[in-house]
Amino acid sequence: MSEHREHWQTLLTQLDERTALAEGMGGKDRIARQKERGRMTARERIEHFCDPGSFNE
Repeated sequence: MSEHREHWQTLLTQLDERTALAEGMGGKDRIARQKERGRMTARERIEHFCDPGSFNE
């Protein structure tokens, strides 16, 4: 049983890392570059175009 638990824990850790990376949107440099070009970030576009509470990631 502990092998399965360890395997799932590894997968959950990887998921947490990927989620944090996605939420960071490529880092401050990329966000700044988008702003310089007059663009919204992906999260800003979602917030702008979707009704509040209608988007679930």
